[in-house]
Amino acid sequence: MAVKQMKERGIYEKVPGSGIWWVRYAAADGKEHRELGGKLTDARALVERRRTEKRRGVVPEIKGAPKPKLEPAKVMTFGDLINDTLAYSASNNDETHTHELDLKYRKMGDLAKMPPAHVTRTVIQNCLNELAEKKKWADPTYNRYLASISLVFRIAIENEKLTVNPVHGIRRKQENSGRVRFLSQEEEVALTPTIQSRNPDYVPVYLLAMHSGMRLSEQLRAQVGDYSPTTGVLLVRQKKVRNAPATRYVPLTPIGVEAYNLLAAGAASLQQPEWWPIN
Repeated sequence: MAVKQMKERGIYEKVPGSGIWWVRYAAADGKEHRELGGKLTDARALVERRRTEKRRGVVPEIKGAPKPKLEPAKVMTFGDLINDTLAYSASNNDETHTHELDLKYRKMGDLAKMPPAHVTRTVIQNCLNELAEKKKWADPTYNRYLASISLVFRIAIENEKLTVNPVHGIRRKQENSGRVRFLSQEEEVALTPTIQSRNPDYVPVYLLAMHSGMRLSEQLRAQVGDYSPTTGVLLVRQKKVRNAPATRYVPLTPIGVEAYNLLAAGAASLQQPEWWPIN
């Protein structure tokens, strides 16, 4: 009595009882292939080999069959890593921060076209030095651009696309954090009428900045009611300094209070009030 052969996945006899076995499998190219295996043991070994090749992404070359046409592998560029970084920033920061980051990368010329392996420490330094000389950068600006490149490598390492961040070996510029910027009373008096003559609507913006220390972006985030007449302090919302508190409070001078009230009222045109610091 003949022993009935158990069916095995991917192995079959074209002619039952012939003892000649064939294999059937789906390769890495997504197509189904059939191939002569010969003896049962050989067919088993062949189908396992083809399955292993599929897991590795290898398309087998079968005798008598045309060679598969494979699309050339896309070469990763530094620009691809920049796109990953911008996507990361968009999901973790506001639109303004991501836009400013994008502007920095756009100024770096051909850096985005290079393979990441070519973006070495020397290439980065040369790129930033050329920009610094052309744009007359201050040291803090140089450091911000260097940090933006370092972020690209950090995100790439987190995504397991790279293993090394060459920026770690580049020294940052020494920043002078002790510099204080302010206008003297004489300069303020001289500048105010010029602003009033050229753009009257901007005068309260300028005076509020002078008497509160607010950045323009902080004024744009301000809301009616941020100033408390009871305490005499103004609530300021900031996002520029990432590790600092999101809000702070500053006292306002009488000129600052009047400027705030004009902005809160949405005055379209301004007349010179009595408190204007003009002699």
